[in-house]
Amino acid sequence: MGNNLFQFLMTSRGVKNLLSRAYSLIQRFGLGPGKMESSLTCWAKIAHKYNIRATFPVTAIIVKRYPRVIKRLQAQGIEFALHGFTHIDYSVLSLAEQITHFNKAIKVFNFYGIDFDGFRAPYTRWNHWTMEAIQELKIKWESSKTMLWDIFFTPLNVQSKGIKAYEKAVALYNSVDVRTHPVLPDLSYGEVQPQFVEIPLCLPDDEMLVDRLKLPLAKIKEIWEYILAQSYERGELFTLQLHPERLPLCKSVIEQVIRKAQSYYPKVWIASLNEIAEWWNEKAQFRAEVKDLGRGSTSNSEYKIIFNCSARATILCKNIECPSLQAEKRFNLKWNNSYQWVKPGTNEVIVKANIPPVIVKDTVDKTDESTPTIWFWRWPNGARSCLSITGDVDSLTLVDFLLRIVGK
Repeated sequence: MGNNLFQFLMTSRGVKNLLSRAYSLIQRFGLGPGKMESSLTCWAKIAHKYNIRATFPVTAIIVKRYPRVIKRLQAQGIEFALHGFTHIDYSVLSLAEQITHFNKAIKVFNFYGIDFDGFRAPYTRWNHWTMEAIQELKIKWESSKTMLWDIFFTPLNVQSKGIKAYEKAVALYNSVDVRTHPVLPDLSYGEVQPQFVEIPLCLPDDEMLVDRLKLPLAKIKEIWEYILAQSYERGELFTLQLHPERLPLCKSVIEQVIRKAQSYYPKVWIASLNEIAEWWNEKAQFRAEVKDLGRGSTSNSEYKIIFNCSARATILCKNIECPSLQAEKRFNLKWNNSYQWVKPGTNEVIVKANIPPVIVKDTVDKTDESTPTIWFWRWPNGARSCLSITGDVDSLTLVDFLLRIVGK
């Protein structure tokens, strides 16, 4: 496995890039865990300042080496997740091998009292057996599948070797293009329970922007705020990856992105991966019943809509009238285009429409523009889109980083 990891690093980064990173590694990591603990503590303070949470998948070997550090960080509100036992390439392992690695990692987390609900594969490298192992072990979510945003909407002024290094990463991560697929969680894996929530990870991440393209902070801010704006327009998810060792460099940028996200209305929901998975499972249980009251004209009949959902549900409507809610000022907020938002506070409502309203639970409304529709929207509490900040922890010291190269 050590040889396999070394070959992977040579392929993904190249000898020159690895050598050029030597100085930055010395700056980011120390001989002891102090620098990285300081970076993660800094993140905990940022999260407290803006009343948000982030998720940091961590390898079990790091938990085993530094249990007191990880426990202190958990007590400060850091949310951890599984990141394998050691930082190896899961895409070359069988189901039995992966289950063995998962169980070793879970045993360490449980022994030291580190909470976790989800998993991200090291290098975001996985195979079919990875998903089978996650399902078999009843892990609640995974976030290894990557989706690539186009960043060449703006001049980058990058040297050709930087572009080549970036393209090498894109090829190895095997990402899905966001121009052809929505960036949304998915609960559809497997035909039997228990299912788990798949939460996509957005690229490029900080490693690609900082170490490969070597972009200035102003350009990184522009790219992250562009992706935030695009995901907001599409009503989707921006899973922003910022590894904690680069937080001291990118602290001002990530705070500006958070403030930008908190300035939108309808709002951006800033959530951890645990919170997203919890919501996606909650939303999957929502139901609504339509009853024809037999009143009104042929072209404008009355219907009772009975909602079976939590108070967090965001309910959108189009092509219906709702006098009672309009009078109570719960229905008069324009959402987007033809949709209106039924604000929370009622379990049932009387509406008028030319035909019985269609109830939509899917993440995409496939009804035509004229169909009366009630849609359980993707995000809770009236949020239009979602931002989640995450970053993997696979080394706390320089020694950890060197051991990681040989899969230890």
